[in-house]
Amino acid sequence: MLVAKTIIDQIEIKSDGTLQVRFAKRVYADDTVIGEQYHRISVVPGVAIIGLLDAVDKHLADMGFPNIEDRSMILDAVSTFHTPQRVTAYKAAEQARALIRN
Repeated sequence: MLVAKTIIDQIEIKSDGTLQVRFAKRVYADDTVIGEQYHRISVVPGVAIIGLLDAVDKHLADMGFPNIEDRSMILDAVSTFHTPQRVTAYKAAEQARALIRN
């Protein structure tokens, strides 16, 4: 019997507080992985995380994969690393970059 799963494979924290999350889309036959592809997102400080994860789940469903297993890992990382100070600093840096581009 084939079973598909979407698991959090890796969470990386960049110096600006952005979380880079890699999901493994795995297909199992019995308990053996027979196929795997990766799906990635970036989570910037201050993003509406629930909305972002809902959009990822919809995209996964469009590809025929189940929702993310154990969202709590991402939610915990966001609450730990996206402090109010880091969100403020990230937004200030974004404004500075926008000024430079214009």
